[in-house]
Amino acid sequence: MIGNLQATEIAVESVDLELLRIKKACEEAGCILIVTADHGNSDQMLEKNKKGLIEVRTAHSLNPVPFIIYDKDERHELKAGSFGLANVAPTVAELFGIKPYDSWEESMLL
Repeated sequence: MIGNLQATEIAVESVDLELLRIKKACEEAGCILIVTADHGNSDQMLEKNKKGLIEVRTAHSLNPVPFIIYDKDERHELKAGSFGLANVAPTVAELFGIKPYDSWEESMLL
């Protein structure tokens, strides 16, 4: 599989545009927008191979991905730390006022 920098840039710009549209719809509807992602390798498209040559990186990067809560009416602060996908559901449950199961990981909300 070969990466395509121009296609990746267009894809990322498209996501940005659609997020802006979704944010506007959330503001109008009075709901909370939650954004997280798997960025694939769009944040790290090139790498040096064992011979020192630059080549296209096709593996997913291990860089952190954002977890964003947008609420026009309330500020929701996140705890500092290293969280993962297992922390998303308890965070969403807490935003909805639902008690997470005891077996779940902790919420990311302060």
